[in-house]
Amino acid sequence: MMAQSAIIDIRDLPESIRNPQTATAEDGEAILPLTEIERRHAKVTLKRLRGNKVKAAEALGISRATLYRLLDADEEEENPREAAAG
Repeated sequence: MMAQSAIIDIRDLPESIRNPQTATAEDGEAILPLTEIERRHAKVTLKRLRGNKVKAAEALGISRATLYRLLDADEEEENPREAAAG
């Protein structure tokens, strides 16, 4: 595998890794990994609390560090090059 730069980016990975098949239930609904559900719920909660991370962490019953970890994981997925450089 040849990378386009010194940093391996998601675009450098094989298609099977970039877009894995999402598991589906018999009714055709996608089955999401628990980590994805947690991340989405944290983002929705944060939005509903107008970006207040202290209140969001309290409402979710997690520490602020855990909330930041969930949000950072989401940020890394959206901007893999920026996360690797930062």
